[in-house]
Amino acid sequence: INKNNFTFETLKFYKEAFPNAHLILSTWHFDIALHNKIVSLGVEVIINEKPQNLGPFNINLQLVSSRNGIIAAKEQNCTHALKVRTDQRIYNCSTLNYLKSLIECFPLKHNSTIQKERLVGISLDSHRKKYYGLSDMFLYGNVDDMLLYWGCKLDLRSNSQTFKSRKSISEEEFAYQKLGGTYLFTNFMETLGLK
Repeated sequence: INKNNFTFETLKFYKEAFPNAHLILSTWHFDIALHNKIVSLGVEVIINEKPQNLGPFNINLQLVSSRNGIIAAKEQNCTHALKVRTDQRIYNCSTLNYLKSLIECFPLKHNSTIQKERLVGISLDSHRKKYYGLSDMFLYGNVDDMLLYWGCKLDLRSNSQTFKSRKSISEEEFAYQKLGGTYLFTNFMETLGLK
């Protein structure tokens, strides 16, 4: 986001707030001068090619950029990853420690051969009436679990008239159609062998 240098200022703040974190900006082609400024902060920048089919509610854009950012984190030997959107900013400098503590305090209740630890999602957009709707805005977990979550196939459905407006469809129908974040969550559950 260029307005008020939001993305650059966010990354600059994160470098100070989370000095031991490896920061990765996984995005699309953008201004080369800003790119160089971000790299000069010590942020790894990944430039992705946009998928031809953006999918309903642009889900494929999130899949491509998030997955490639998490793959880069794994390649840097990061054990955990936090996926956040570039139009949002975390201000609490204890966030990463808090998230890690949550996973340690609340281990998985079942032995899983696939999932290693819990995933933690925080958002005002995750709520009781949003079926299978863990928000895709903020997600933290073991890097391998994050790859499982963001590793599903691209949603090859077109963004037809039925899906044009989020407000024109009920929460139940949104979940049934596996749209947006519901697509990610239900694919993750199926990967874990859950019905």
